[in-house]
Amino acid sequence: MLRYRRGLAYSDAGETDKAIDDFTYVIETGLKTKGIINDFVEDRSIPYGDLVGTGYAGRALALIKSDRLDEALTDADRAVKINANHAGIRVPRQMRPTSSRLKATPA
Repeated sequence: MLRYRRGLAYSDAGETDKAIDDFTYVIETGLKTKGIINDFVEDRSIPYGDLVGTGYAGRALALIKSDRLDEALTDADRAVKINANHAGIRVPRQMRPTSSRLKATPA
């Protein structure tokens, strides 16, 4: 939980590379660890698996701030598939850069 909270703080401070590193750590730890983690700040226990979706959601937001929209969309989709409560971070497809959007169109 510490790395997740630190990732949020880094993201809020505009240090998105550090935030992405922390959220990646949360995702990787959640994927390979069984059991629960104690969150002493909120006085509750959280299954490591639940941290994966939360990590993807946090990393998606940091990626959006870094203008890395393709990666953000992938992480947002993963977060929503794990837990529909993360739907609020979904990156709209019209924001996703494509080669056709990058070309000038005649007026």
